[in-house]
Amino acid sequence: MSEFLDRLITQLDSLVPFLALGHKEVYDVLQQNYSEWYAEDKQESLPDKFECYQTQVAHAAFLLGFAYVEAFLADITKEAFRRRPEALPKEREMKFQELLNCVSRDEIIEKMIEKETYSLFYGSFERIGEY
Repeated sequence: MSEFLDRLITQLDSLVPFLALGHKEVYDVLQQNYSEWYAEDKQESLPDKFECYQTQVAHAAFLLGFAYVEAFLADITKEAFRRRPEALPKEREMKFQELLNCVSRDEIIEKMIEKETYSLFYGSFERIGEY
């Protein structure tokens, strides 16, 4: 389980240099080279004010960090189900097609875990918390 936590911490640490993209010097380089790097019809996507650009970088870092946390939660959910497959919901259904390539009980359980985790994390964060 600590491997998941270690990966999360490393990912969150990587947001520090990502946030450095919000510096004025980076914005200035973008402004100077944007016309060379992007097609003319896409050039309006760069904010015309540094403060707006900086906010966009901060929002992007937040969303990336949030995605890292979701991936961490999905990983520990899968691991919990692997350790206690009896905790999987009994009322879920699987199609025969999903099971045809499975050659062992463990493969079937892994498919069930993947399907349940995907179903859970496809929903809202509030639903994940309730789960």
